[in-house]
Amino acid sequence: MSKAFLTTIAAAATMAAGLTIFTASPAQADADSCVAYLHGKGYPETAQRRGACDLAASGQIGGWLSCRQSLTRSGVPQSVAATACDYGGRP
Repeated sequence: MSKAFLTTIAAAATMAAGLTIFTASPAQADADSCVAYLHGKGYPETAQRRGACDLAASGQIGGWLSCRQSLTRSGVPQSVAATACDYGGRP
């Protein structure tokens, strides 16, 4: 095999590995941003609030709405919940 071919294969493998890491990490970062926003507004993290932020970050259809509803049920005002879920759902 030629050196150019091996270099191309190595570059493609490196890019694929980097893309996997890059695409796997944002969901957690988004949920963390949601929780951090809530904390900054005076609403400490609870299991219910973390779960709600995870829903927003999941990318599932209805995740944002489920997040907002769950946060509201946990005592977070709707406007704060909506913004937190926005942070959670950001790519």
